[in-house]
Amino acid sequence: MSKKLAPDTAGAIKLAQRYGDKLVCVRHRISPDGQTRVTTVELAVEQAPLRAKATDLVGVDIAYNERQLRSVVLAAGAQWSPKDKLWLMPLSVVRSLGLQDRIRKSG
Repeated sequence: MSKKLAPDTAGAIKLAQRYGDKLVCVRHRISPDGQTRVTTVELAVEQAPLRAKATDLVGVDIAYNERQLRSVVLAAGAQWSPKDKLWLMPLSVVRSLGLQDRIRKSG
């Protein structure tokens, strides 16, 4: 039998004071014979932003008067997002066209 507890719940508060914000959860496990309880903690040791995968769509800023470039990205399968006012295309296409400096956050 095991029990998983959030850091702010009874049975985990003392460990939350010890490990601080790095504490993700606490688990209490009882041995099959019921004679022993093992307490384990899960700690966050590193946090980093995720990089976009080559297949993820990213928004690219292309000015209205850059007709030739718009034609190229359209031929490569890009789609216009009127809401974001950006061209959406896979990151691999952006890299192959050398447009990484034009990537903008959508939404």
